[in-house]
Amino acid sequence: LYKAVAVPVGEDQVQHIELSREIARKFNVRFPRPSAGGVFPDPQHLLSPTPRIMGLDGKTKMSKSLNNYIGMLDEPDTIRLKLRTAFTVESRLRRSDPGNPDICNIFTLHKSFTPPDVVARIYEDSKSAKLGCVDCKKMLAENMIRELTPIREKARDLMANPDRVRAILAAGAARCKSLAAETMREAKQVMGLA
Repeated sequence: LYKAVAVPVGEDQVQHIELSREIARKFNVRFPRPSAGGVFPDPQHLLSPTPRIMGLDGKTKMSKSLNNYIGMLDEPDTIRLKLRTAFTVESRLRRSDPGNPDICNIFTLHKSFTPPDVVARIYEDSKSAKLGCVDCKKMLAENMIRELTPIREKARDLMANPDRVRAILAAGAARCKSLAAETMREAKQVMGLA
């Protein structure tokens, strides 16, 4: 209805996008428009480069119910505490043991919160035992705090202004309603119902 050409989804939702694409293609073939293109676009799925993030326990995906997550609104001290106790790699028992960033959940999180050039250095320093797990976690904590602080501050501002949030939602709903009505008008027209 909203003519999206790309839809951000998790891996477990890709089949829903595929179903939408199939329906759109069949409709467009059955009811072609005289002008170029069909009524409905052929939407593509957009997957995150880190689609599934393991929880801080290193066993399952991050989950609020399992309390193995870092919340986007967590305070800096909470983030530091959660990361300090986060699971790393069982095979690295001493600081002088080389790390294995390829299977380390902390390193996976670095890819989302740390600049790429620093991620490359962390990878090499971990493998060569120049960087220990404690220091790696501290770096991650500070990078997460840097990235999440603006989000936390914006959320705090929005929570303090519920009328502003309601106005934004109402404006978005009105825009969506208008877009959907136009798409329905086009669909009915090509079907000969308008």
